[in-house]
Amino acid sequence: MQQENTQFEILNRVDVGGMAEIFRAKNLSTGEIVAIKRILPQLIGQGDFINMFIDEAAICMLLHHPNIVRVDQIGLMDDALFLAMEYVDGTNLREILNFASQYNFKLPIHEAVRIAILILDGLEYAHHLCDNDGNHLNMIHRDVSPPNILLGYNGDVKLTDFGLVKSKAQISHTVPGLIKGKFSYLSPEAAYGESIDLRSDIYAVGIILWEMLTSRPLFSDPVEMKILDLVRKSIVPPIAPINPAVPPELESIVMKGLARNRKDRYASAAEFADALRSFLQSIGNPKSELGKIVSAIKPPVNQNQSDSPEQSQELNSPDLDALNHLSNTTTQTPEIHTPEPVAVPVQNEIQHPIVQKATPQISIHEEGYNKRNKLVFLILLGCIIFVVFILILILAIGYI
Repeated sequence: MQQENTQFEILNRVDVGGMAEIFRAKNLSTGEIVAIKRILPQLIGQGDFINMFIDEAAICMLLHHPNIVRVDQIGLMDDALFLAMEYVDGTNLREILNFASQYNFKLPIHEAVRIAILILDGLEYAHHLCDNDGNHLNMIHRDVSPPNILLGYNGDVKLTDFGLVKSKAQISHTVPGLIKGKFSYLSPEAAYGESIDLRSDIYAVGIILWEMLTSRPLFSDPVEMKILDLVRKSIVPPIAPINPAVPPELESIVMKGLARNRKDRYASAAEFADALRSFLQSIGNPKSELGKIVSAIKPPVNQNQSDSPEQSQELNSPDLDALNHLSNTTTQTPEIHTPEPVAVPVQNEIQHPIVQKATPQISIHEEGYNKRNKLVFLILLGCIIFVVFILILILAIGYI
């Protein structure tokens, strides 16, 4: 393990998570812009996590594929372990899906399919990787999810974060039955804590492709344990009612990848990718403009400008006009809508549409009923007054 803490110049922090933070840095030896993944200071003393981090480094340094983020070295920086990795200038798929959900945008079908194919290509390589002695490593990623799929301004699609990889080469070992990975992208067998194989990664790609085609999460609930229940049941809604532009043949391909029983899924990532490639050929293999879509959703920031949050937010505002133009030049023509302002309901106002329709009718009836009661009361009162007046008149005449 190298311990060169003067080889990189940290330029700015890109992201931070629960276990590590990502920096954009410059390799002072080559001038290359790289990503530095450094574990958080509070985790330095946790042996299990350190072992997992070293596992990731050892495995990732064996991976050399155009659709997998390259890891160059592991080292120490300020007494914390770090990985020096290939820097992908762009965003991740989670940001694209969040945008799609917010602005009612759907990725062009061929772009979603192409992203899935390239992820599967990277997985096929990792699943069948051998060590230097020719021994099969039996790699399973186990955390194929939108945050771990990087999309470049140049159209690159790369899988990253092999920190939860299961491999015979790992230094530390997984506790049997321990669930690792993001709950919404687990396979049913993983959600049950059963042993898994490469078909769990295939299921995760199926989820991601379903979400790219529908612009909504497949398994979602505020309570994580409820998400596990949803994954275990693996009830997948059909795509066509959500996005009618998706052809039946493509939906059939996606649904096979999402089969609840792993025996009914594709046997390999390559088989899944081949089915998707055949579909692309059937629609004329449209040209990809993924880089332009990424640039429109998250415009590049001039890294020499201020890193203030306000300025970064302004510079990263999505270019809706560019997205509408791109959408209108592809096989799918969704229209991008800026979210409408939401009216704040008056307190105690009944919002259910049926109740809203019924309430005025009930009010009208009540008002008419009250008017009739008043009229009857006035008539009776008038009669009583008249009778009293007659009685007084009779008594007065008798007195005279």
